[in-house]
Amino acid sequence: MRKRFLSFGVPVVAVLAVLGGAWIFDARSGAALDESGGSLGIRMDDVRQGADVYFLAPTPINRSGRALELLAAAPDQTPAGLEFVEARVYKTAEFLDGVPACWATGRGEGADPARHKSTPIAGQRIGAHADLGAVIYLHFRVSSAQRPLISSGVRFSYRRGFREHSQVLGGEYSVGELT
Repeated sequence: MRKRFLSFGVPVVAVLAVLGGAWIFDARSGAALDESGGSLGIRMDDVRQGADVYFLAPTPINRSGRALELLAAAPDQTPAGLEFVEARVYKTAEFLDGVPACWATGRGEGADPARHKSTPIAGQRIGAHADLGAVIYLHFRVSSAQRPLISSGVRFSYRRGFREHSQVLGGEYSVGELT
C-alpha cells in the first residue's frame, strides 16, 4: 500500500506544488500597470450644475512581461455631486488640435470628446511592456452647485492570465468655483 502511494502520490503532490506556486506568483502580480507622464492633477473652473465634464485619465502602461486585457476604469473616490458616467478610449489622431486635458459642456464643439469616435475600455489589450497607444477620458456629470468637487485616483480592472486584478493609478480631478 505504501509503495502504491509513493508511485502515485509523489507526482500528484509535485504537480499541485507547481500549480500552487504559479497561482501564488500570479496572485502577487496585481501591480502590472504604471502610468505615463506621472500623476495628473486637472482642475476646471466655472462649470455649471448639469454640465458634462471630461477629464484625461492617466495612460496605463503594462510593465509586466505578459499581455493584459483592460476590463474597466473608474474614479477611485468621487464626491456626491460629481457623478461618474463612463470611461472611454480615444485615438489621439481623432483630435486634430491636440488632446485637451479636460472639456466641459459649452467649451467649444471641436474638442468635445462625445463628438469623436471612441470605444469602450472593456476588451482593450495592452501588450507586454507597452502602453495603450490611445487616451482615456473619464466622463462625469456635475449634479451639485457645491464647490469644489474633487475626484481622486483611477481604478483600473484588468485580466492578466487567468486572474483579474485591480489597481489604482494617480490623478486628481476637480471642478472649482463658479465665476
